[in-house]
Amino acid sequence: MRLKILIIFLFSPGFILNVNNYAFAHKVNLFCYLEEGILMGEGYYRGGNPVRNSKIEVYSLNLNELLVKTQTDDKGKFSVKLDNTGSFKVVMNAGQGHKAEFIIEQKKNVLSEDNTPADDKTILQSEIQRLIDKRIKPLKDRIRNLEKQQSEPRIISVMGGIGLITFIFTLIYLIKKKHAL
Repeated sequence: MRLKILIIFLFSPGFILNVNNYAFAHKVNLFCYLEEGILMGEGYYRGGNPVRNSKIEVYSLNLNELLVKTQTDDKGKFSVKLDNTGSFKVVMNAGQGHKAEFIIEQKKNVLSEDNTPADDKTILQSEIQRLIDKRIKPLKDRIRNLEKQQSEPRIISVMGGIGLITFIFTLIYLIKKKHAL
């Protein structure tokens, strides 16, 4: 009896700590950005594997209506041209309850009033935006890669899984041993 209590006491913390990891075992991540009217995104599982052929729906946050439906390719990526300006909600449904959402909020840039004609302001603003987008693209790629690395399983998760399996088999052994007597 003491052995049984000792085994349960030793393996219970591993079980309790590991329950939370199972909830995120197949977590789906979604990363999106808007560049020159094109919404680009990528879906991937916790370990960094791409979410292939998943349904993508883009909603307008302001109007709360569906704008576009598409799906990810074999690399887990997608791109959609959006005619609409404003804020968007991107929903990825990878099946079997795996779902992720990403919200893109756009705010209008307002230039200070001066004597420049409106057309020149628009050209200047679009040129500035294009240059900024070009400069920050490597940063977006790096952020996406860091998110993938962060979502990979850790050694503590693996050890917790092994502890849980050991705990379950120990309980089965003890139950069978008790019934054998």
